[in-house]
Amino acid sequence: MGYMATVWQVTDMASAATVLRTDLAEALRGQGDNGQRAVDLLRAAHKLLTDPGLLPASAEVAQSCCRGALDSIFKIVGESPGIQTAQRSVVKCAKALVAAYGEREDLAGALSDLADAVAELEAEEAFPGGARIRQVGSLVLRQTGREAGAAERIAARESWTKFYQDTSGVLHGSASSPERAEAVFIGLIAAIDQLFLGLPERAARLRAIAMLERPTAADAREVKLMTDPRAGDYFLRAAVSADWLELLPAERLLPDGSRWPAMPYLQRLLTRDPQLVCAWVRGQMSALKALGPSAVALAARLLIDAGMTASPIMREVLRAAEGDRRVSEAVAWWACRVPVEDRNRQWIAVLEGVLADAQFTGWETWESTRLLLALAEAADPERVQQDQGKRAAGARHALAGLVRQYVEGDRLASWKARTIDLAHTAVDDDRYSTFLAPLMRALLDHASAEARHGTPLEVRTGAMTASTGDDIQIKLMTAHLSQSAAFDCATSGPAMATWWDTAVDLAGRVVQSQVVHPESWDFIELVVQQCAPERLPALEQALAEGVGPAPTTTEIDRWCTEQAAERAPLPARWHVVWKLAPLLPAAVLTSWTLLLQILNNISGPAARPAAPTVTIAVGEPHGGLPVAALAVQAQQDGPAAAVASLVGAAVAERHGETERDLHAGVLSELVSASPQLWASDPEGVATSARSTSVRAAYFSALDEAFRREELDAATHLEAVATAAFAVRPDEGRDDSAADRLRRVVCRLLQRSWNADIPPGHVTAPAVTWLIAQVTRWAHLPVNAPGRDPLEVALNTTGGAALNALLTWGGKQAGNAHGHLPTPVTQVVDTLLHQRPAHGPALSMIGANLTWLHALAPGWTYTHADSLFALDQPWRPARTWLRHGQYHSSIMSRFNQEDLKTTLTLPVSDHPRAQPDTKAINREQAQAAVEYVTSALIDTAAPLGDAAQFLTSLAARTPRGPDAVSQILSSLGHTVASESLDPAVVDFAVALWRSVLNAHVPADALRGTGSFARCRFMDDQTWLELTAMTAAQQPNLVYRRAIAQRAAEHPQSAAAQAVVTGLLTVSSEPHWEDLEVVRYARQILDAARSGPGPGWTPLQRALIDAGHVEAAFSDSQQEGDTPAG
Repeated sequence: MGYMATVWQVTDMASAATVLRTDLAEALRGQGDNGQRAVDLLRAAHKLLTDPGLLPASAEVAQSCCRGALDSIFKIVGESPGIQTAQRSVVKCAKALVAAYGEREDLAGALSDLADAVAELEAEEAFPGGARIRQVGSLVLRQTGREAGAAERIAARESWTKFYQDTSGVLHGSASSPERAEAVFIGLIAAIDQLFLGLPERAARLRAIAMLERPTAADAREVKLMTDPRAGDYFLRAAVSADWLELLPAERLLPDGSRWPAMPYLQRLLTRDPQLVCAWVRGQMSALKALGPSAVALAARLLIDAGMTASPIMREVLRAAEGDRRVSEAVAWWACRVPVEDRNRQWIAVLEGVLADAQFTGWETWESTRLLLALAEAADPERVQQDQGKRAAGARHALAGLVRQYVEGDRLASWKARTIDLAHTAVDDDRYSTFLAPLMRALLDHASAEARHGTPLEVRTGAMTASTGDDIQIKLMTAHLSQSAAFDCATSGPAMATWWDTAVDLAGRVVQSQVVHPESWDFIELVVQQCAPERLPALEQALAEGVGPAPTTTEIDRWCTEQAAERAPLPARWHVVWKLAPLLPAAVLTSWTLLLQILNNISGPAARPAAPTVTIAVGEPHGGLPVAALAVQAQQDGPAAAVASLVGAAVAERHGETERDLHAGVLSELVSASPQLWASDPEGVATSARSTSVRAAYFSALDEAFRREELDAATHLEAVATAAFAVRPDEGRDDSAADRLRRVVCRLLQRSWNADIPPGHVTAPAVTWLIAQVTRWAHLPVNAPGRDPLEVALNTTGGAALNALLTWGGKQAGNAHGHLPTPVTQVVDTLLHQRPAHGPALSMIGANLTWLHALAPGWTYTHADSLFALDQPWRPARTWLRHGQYHSSIMSRFNQEDLKTTLTLPVSDHPRAQPDTKAINREQAQAAVEYVTSALIDTAAPLGDAAQFLTSLAARTPRGPDAVSQILSSLGHTVASESLDPAVVDFAVALWRSVLNAHVPADALRGTGSFARCRFMDDQTWLELTAMTAAQQPNLVYRRAIAQRAAEHPQSAAAQAVVTGLLTVSSEPHWEDLEVVRYARQILDAARSGPGPGWTPLQRALIDAGHVEAAFSDSQQEGDTPAG
């Protein structure tokens, strides 16, 4: 027979009579009229097959009944377009093309439609039976809540599609036989059983087949035809026999997208027989590559504990990675887990392949560093003496090759590496901005280890000198020779002679280079100080040849003239000699004395560079500005004198920065370093600064110091604000520097009034000036699409001025019995009624609404319609909901219907997108929920009856239930606070119960899951309410926390009901679901050992969720049927 029964192992029609038993028939009837029709037709087919004499051609009629049953079952999910639909589409488009040709119309559109239809037909032809497979997939989703995977789709093709094709042949006139008809019937019943019979009813058989030590081909066919993803997943979690590797089709064992259901089975085999699994993976490598990098990464992850057995596969895996760093990450895990004693040259080659992936090392910095440390551990010459240095040599060449690759492949990385002082860093230093830096450090560490072990200098530096450019090579060689001197020169002999010969030659190259590295400085210092008298002539000769002839007086005079006029760059050779001059022997510098005196007068004597000094202009950084000297001058002569020196210093303009930009940058750093000192004379500094950009930088730095509370406001704020206002730019200035200075003046004025430290006699003119800034701004067009209007306001002069003006007005109102000053009301009233509305200005009013309402309630009540309306995104109240401070009275002023409309607006995908009348951004939606939550627990009840508010909100479609869910979730977080009044917890309990009793839509209850975190709510009350909730809506938030708390009361019927409900949530496997299963198993085990109702439904829920193994106790035998 072509088909074998799968689940019940039916072998003849007598036993087949028991297949369509009551529970399966009831499951089909539960699908409606189509299911009932399928039952009737299957029973008719069974009758004809068991009593062939009832009708002539009973086998053909029986198969026709099976075809009718199939049609009825497929109708449960509706028709799916298939090959016939595609054929009709091609014909229709071809006719349209002919008609267009006959009418002399443009044929482009008709040809395009025909091409699309042909492509669709070709796709259907390439996947025979696709329509039926899609219908089976829909049935799988409907019955199990899970998407059918690749294995399930193939199972559907091997069963349902073939059944349909065979029965269709009979329906169209083909002959059949009793044997063929019986095979079709038995196979169809088994397939129906797979889809419609509950998983608990099939659990015992599933467990039994998974436990088989010697499965047969028939057992494999049974597994192959599983269309229930839960059953397939369980089988692969529980299967024990290695024979399945040969018996099952590859689709059952290979990854499926980002999932690999067979991973648990293969991992189990891996612990027993790594070679077997590695051989299987290697044999499937072509199929894995075809599935894409995700599947290849999963294969590598499977083998992370396979040791060196997996080494050949890992190399192949890396070649198939296609730039997917998940593959490199998995191989990195494997490399670090290989025991140190097993790490050989092959292991080093794999590790080198991982570290060659620049995308991986750029993103996975911790993993990359871990690999370098693992390599150092494996290749330590002291550890691996038994392999005659093969590992050490392999590591040496691998590291040098990687350094060469990164130097040649990424110029930016190479430049960044030059900024690292290798003498004072480690491989695992997290300050690196490029992987090349720890790579170089690892190469140096390995070379040092080899030096300690006695490896000759020419051997350990051979790869180093052959693999990098001259600049990086000098950096590496100088660093290594400085480190290895203690070993190579410990005693006189060939090693010392080789070291000195190399050092002398390298010293000459250092003074010829373009860059002075910290390593170069240390090396030259060491060589000059430690050089023996007999070697000194050779060293001085090498240095003199490297330095070359000194510049002539004419050349020096020409450069001095150009430098004074144009800040000309210093020639590279001069620059290097000047930087190294404090270290070089006097005999080398005899002819350089004049130039060195001039350079020392300009920038001071050179010192060891903390970072490389590249020849661009005299002195680095900040274009040669003497930062340290300015800091000392500020302490000795005062900040004003230091600023006068700063702005008088000439500097080269470079990298798009002007001279004033560099002055401003230096001043910002000086103020940030010593804010107390620089705040002591703000008027003097502002006068000495002269330029607007420098003044803006100065006052901005002080404003930031006030914000960080590094400056005492009572001591300095009035003077700073007054001085800043005194140097405000003229109104005719519209450049960016003037705008920056105006903004910081506004911020300092606002800060002073807010701290009740008004800027003395300048208050009146300051208010007048602020009004002018706001008025001017209010008439400018607003062009900031997609930005938060308050953010726009804060970054404009007018917005900062309005903020300061409102602060002053609020303080005045507090001192004048709630009356805002007339200048403020005139400005604000104009803004409130201006059309088109000025969104940023109104948002600034909204941000200040809380304290304006508190200090000037009369004014806010007068303008309630403008201030508290929520119907437009530019309304002040909409900004208050996001940025303001909660105030009960403001919440009570809102129109509740408008508030509910705001709460139910669609949420924009972008978290900070500017809201509009049809959507709201995520931040504002969350803030509105938090404000409503605060209002609900407010004893003043600004929203009225809380239960009634939530019930009416939940009735709004489509987003009302979701809004209520978020509010309840926020309430759950609130009542979890340790500092909360117990009365609030009681209120939350009563509100939860009221919402449940109101029978709101189930989606509105999801947020109550957050109450699981509230330990102030007693367990019995929480269990009672959660069980009631889960009965209506099991898909609650924080399912893991709910299950964990329920598991603390395993004998409680409510706890068992809660976890049973959580398990009924249909979803793809997720880590939280696995945690729920873990706690459910704890409850189930405790329920078995003691009295208490509810454990049987819990067991069934575990099985239905696909966790068959969790529902069986250890004492149950393979063939036992679960209780119930």
